[in-house]
Amino acid sequence: MAVNHAMALNLESADLRRSYEAGTFPREGWEIEYLENAKQATKNVDRALWVSFLYILICAIIGLTLATYSGKLHYTKPLDHSLLFIFSGTFLSAWATLMELGENMRTWSGECLHELLHPAIFKALFIPGTLFILAGTII
Repeated sequence: MAVNHAMALNLESADLRRSYEAGTFPREGWEIEYLENAKQATKNVDRALWVSFLYILICAIIGLTLATYSGKLHYTKPLDHSLLFIFSGTFLSAWATLMELGENMRTWSGECLHELLHPAIFKALFIPGTLFILAGTII
């Protein structure tokens, strides 16, 4: 699908369209090159997702460690559900934000598969995170 989409984007260009109609574009083996580009773009999205998760996880561990040393967090204390919601929501929202802002995966057209997936992943993390923060504030 990504290969076909990339070719369709190329054929929107007038000069490439003329080359296509003349039979000089695309060159032999173009599918393999486009497929490799799509695979690399997918790896970039995957990397952005997990590297940003790791950074936020490290921050969360440091925050929990500081809360434990200050006496605010202890296994003998009752669990505050509102703080748990706020913590979870902040984690998700921070993860989504860092993933969105941390990686520069732009192309000229702005319509490649990884550029279309990236905002969807951002929304899938950020919206529930915001919902948890608001729920934790109200509860």
